[in-house]
This record gives sequence, structure tokens and C-alpha cells, in this order.
Amino acid sequence: MVRTAFPRLPLSLLFAGLMAGAMSTAADAERRSDRANTPRMDAAERDTMVARDARVSRDAPAGPSLYGAIQAGYADAKAIAQTGPDDLNGVMIGALLGYDFGRVRVEADYAYRGLSFPTDGVPDSLFGPPRPSDAIDVHTLIANVAVDQPLTDRVEAYALGGAGVAFVNDLGPAEQAFTWQAGGGLVFKPRAHLALDLGYRFQRTETLGVGSRIETHNGVVAVRLYF
Repeated sequence: MVRTAFPRLPLSLLFAGLMAGAMSTAADAERRSDRANTPRMDAAERDTMVARDARVSRDAPAGPSLYGAIQAGYADAKAIAQTGPDDLNGVMIGALLGYDFGRVRVEADYAYRGLSFPTDGVPDSLFGPPRPSDAIDVHTLIANVAVDQPLTDRVEAYALGGAGVAFVNDLGPAEQAFTWQAGGGLVFKPRAHLALDLGYRFQRTETLGVGSRIETHNGVVAVRLYF
């Protein structure tokens, strides 16, 4: 009988092969155990996570960005001339365009104020002879700088100041004058790109005639839209 000779492997190689096989088998068993012990996420949990991620993305604070706003409010004014002060009141409407740097904002602020004298049957006058009209139209264009202070994730307080030009129509051609304002308020941010501004403005328009001016206290509501 003919015997076939097989090559003999060194014992070290045989031992190394057995060890590698054992380690591979143990690693596979550990992976299977981890998969078995890991709780599976059902469809409802996945939907909840997707909705939460979408809400976080939607409600994330807006970074530096451009914004626009429309504003309206009530104006309580006093027209001060050499002959004495006159009380006025009326409405204020306007719009503004601004840029939010995070804690500091800059704005170009336009506003119109339709101010009326008390109707007592006697024509009043601020800067000249008696006139048939009892109203003053004031258009202002002001550059503002505002500083924001966060109170919560969705509420901020702010203070602002600005200066610009006013056009005052008091019967005759509109007069141009220097104007400035200061104020503050609270801002509520229900969404990252939307804000509600409740504010106060004190505005003073200077040098309307010799020693004449208009001082106005304004309660303002504005809606901002961030782009």
C-alpha cells in the first residue's frame, strides 16, 4: 500500500490559526448580543424625533440677518412755541429696514404722524397766523442704533437712540428740521424669523421757527420679519 505524505505544519502556525478563529467567533457572538440587547425604535419614536429636530431647527435663534418691520401706534404730542405750548394727539404708522448683528441692531426708520389740535371751535396756530386746518403732518426719517438684552430664549429687552430729519406740514409748505428719538421696549420671538415689538419712543423735532419744537410720546407696536 502506498502512503501519501502530507506536509507537516509547524505547531506555532497551527496555534496562531486556532487563536484567530476563536477571536473571530467571539467577536461575532458579541456583535449579535449587542444587536439583540439594543432596543429597536418603532415608527412612532422615529416620527417624534423627526418632529423634534424640525422644531429645533425652526425655533433656532436667528443669527446676523436683515429684517423689515411695519409699525403703528398712538402719539401724544406737545407743540411748543414762543406763545406757549399746544397739546396734540394722533396716530403713528411707519416701516423700517434693519440689520441684526446679534446684540446690536441698526435701522433706517420712517414714520408718519398725523397730529390734531383739540377741536374747541377756535382755529389754533403754531407757527403763524390762525389757519383753517387743525392738524399737523410730521414725516420723519431716522437712523437708529439699538442694543438688545436677552431675558429668556424668546424674550428680549432693548434700548435705542437715533437722529435724522423731519418734514413738518403746518398749513404751508413742509418745513425741514432736525429730529431725534430715544426709547426702548420688549421683543417676543415666537419663531426664528418673526418677532413682535412692543415699545416706547420719545421724539423731539427741533428748530421749527424761532424757539419752536414738537415733543412726542409714542406707544408703538411693530411686527418684524427676518430674511
